[in-house]
Amino acid sequence: MRAFALLGVVGLTAPYTAAFAQQVVTIADVLNGKSVPLSFKVADLPGDYKPVHIKVSGSGGGGFFDMLMGMLGPFAMMGGSSPKDQDSAAFMAVIDLSWTKGDVVKVQGKDFLVTYKWSIEPRDLMTQTANNSTDSKANPLADTPLSLALVAVDNIAAISPANGVTKEDLIKVQTMKMHSDAEAAAAGTAPTEVAHDAPAAEAATPDDQGLSHAKQLGMALQIYAQDYDDVLPYAQGTKAVQFVTYPYVKNIDVWKTMNPNGSDFRFNIAVGGSSLPAIDLPAETVMFFESKPWPDGTRLVTFLDGHARRVTHDEWPTVEASMKKSYPKVAKPLPLSYGMDWNPGGAFPMLLSGR
Repeated sequence: MRAFALLGVVGLTAPYTAAFAQQVVTIADVLNGKSVPLSFKVADLPGDYKPVHIKVSGSGGGGFFDMLMGMLGPFAMMGGSSPKDQDSAAFMAVIDLSWTKGDVVKVQGKDFLVTYKWSIEPRDLMTQTANNSTDSKANPLADTPLSLALVAVDNIAAISPANGVTKEDLIKVQTMKMHSDAEAAAAGTAPTEVAHDAPAAEAATPDDQGLSHAKQLGMALQIYAQDYDDVLPYAQGTKAVQFVTYPYVKNIDVWKTMNPNGSDFRFNIAVGGSSLPAIDLPAETVMFFESKPWPDGTRLVTFLDGHARRVTHDEWPTVEASMKKSYPKVAKPLPLSYGMDWNPGGAFPMLLSGR
């Protein structure tokens, strides 16, 4: 294995790393940490490592960052005024970054960019969010090191520096107290994105909770698709989707719409079995929708890019018509009865018809 600087891609300037030169190293040596460190504590990250955004060709999306954006909403980018909004903005600024000084290592004839990033399982973060832990000190990044992530140079579609982010920002995010919804409400700001004006000092309303659930369902199905080569489950009913996504949420209550009219979330079976990268306009393609409108005529709808919003009574006919579009299938259909006999803890009596 040899190493050299990956120059001219993002403007990173990296010295030749003599420690790697003329070494013949096996994959086992890499995994054992004999060629490059397997991890760095954030405080020990060398100063010549710089943060970058890396997009890999064939990934089928924008990565963990975009999935979280769909769930957290615009406060994650703009930064709201409440403690929780500020937590989200700081978290989102660093969670999907890779840290590199531009070194490339050659393993079995293939070049890899040496990077380090936080290795956090999306499903673990999803579970924490779904359960809405009241432990305000819970921080999924606390004491978590930056782990080695070798990125095949041939697969890099885009790479750009994360200007303005420093190691000190990582340390702040890793050590900060994560505020709960209750603390955000007490601070005087609604804790979650809403599509209408709500009293600032109130705790989360059923409207807020329903929208949060819609976003969490979208994130769960996106994570499922990541585990299955970016292919959605070829489900012929919503109950099957509840069954296959449960390991990613571990909280069946996220399927509650909170609609006083007694609606439920349903899967758009038109997209089942399809490959996410092959679907045009994911931000306009329905993933989940409510079976009944709220008293004000709106319905919660989750789209394939992960975002969720309320569609108005006037918008609904167009949204409903869009679900009649057919998409190419690349997966085998699940049986009609798939998941029908599943009822975790007997606490989820909805959708027994399998729709």
